[in-house]
Amino acid sequence: MAASMSTVLASFAATKSRVVYCKQLTTVFRLHHGAAMGPHHEKRTLTATHISKKFTGSLHLHKRSFATEVSHQLEDPTIDQTPEETLLTIKEKPKGYLAWKPVDDVYMRMHYPPQLQTFQDAMETLRKQDKWMFCRRKSKHEDRTVTISMNLDMALQKKKKVEPFQGVVLLPHPFKSDNRILCFARGTDEQNAIDAGADIVGDETIVPKVLSRKIKNYDYCVSTPDMMPELVPLKRLLRKKYPSSKRGSVGLDLRSMIHRYKKGQEYKCQIKWAHVNVSIGKLSLTNEQLEENMQCIITDVSKHKPAEFSPLITKITLNAFLLDGVALEFEKYLPKREDEFSALRSSQEPETKQL
Repeated sequence: MAASMSTVLASFAATKSRVVYCKQLTTVFRLHHGAAMGPHHEKRTLTATHISKKFTGSLHLHKRSFATEVSHQLEDPTIDQTPEETLLTIKEKPKGYLAWKPVDDVYMRMHYPPQLQTFQDAMETLRKQDKWMFCRRKSKHEDRTVTISMNLDMALQKKKKVEPFQGVVLLPHPFKSDNRILCFARGTDEQNAIDAGADIVGDETIVPKVLSRKIKNYDYCVSTPDMMPELVPLKRLLRKKYPSSKRGSVGLDLRSMIHRYKKGQEYKCQIKWAHVNVSIGKLSLTNEQLEENMQCIITDVSKHKPAEFSPLITKITLNAFLLDGVALEFEKYLPKREDEFSALRSSQEPETKQL
């Protein structure tokens, strides 16, 4: 009875050893042919030479695990590698995702990290979508508007945030018709506003016409400082169009104000959503022109947060009307922050004397 039991145990141990060896041999076969490994395998780099050196000769069993053997062989300096050897790299998958990049062009975004693209590649993607995108009225969407959506980090210090802001920026390549300007001025400033290109100009006499909505075809309002007391009845009607020195719509330089609001592109940010959505051009413009417009807007938006804090913009998505958005690599477009040591060094350098 004891002899039969020992025979059974010996056969069982031999069978278990063969199973372990078969698993090791299967792993090596998968490594040799470049198959993907499971998440339980560690990141290692193997070559065909390592695999052949380990499993040549007589078949024998090892007490140590396969991972331990491979780690010892990788640390062995006697193993020479030739340039012709193909490196088989096993890369761990990202935490919380299926893989680093999708295999197919149709996939669920929740299973993969954000796939960032350069501006040129993103524009090519949008132009390809524009060719095959089905529209009932294709002539209506012939020249789509390209926009960028920016996610912002409004935090400054403890319990302090960046205040809601809005601005108007002059783009190097304009793409839309001019805005209509309503200017409140009197005397010589009234003629200066007409010469600057204001569409509607008047003094306190046009305030009742604006209140009765007889004058309503305008996009922005600018004014001189001496006209502000006369515009108090219009504050509830105009709301965000009401002239304000904080927005740059009240001043004595009417020519620059009218030119900026007439030709510029407006953007707004609300602290609730921490988001800015602004147009940068049309698909009829070249990629270089669209990139310059985007660079101008990013530079102007970044000024609303002090440079000593983290960057204001955290994510940029490029999209067009009825097309899919594409996440951009935007780090190179952010304004560069000067290093503290370089700033201190430049301040301590003595001024060069002219001979």
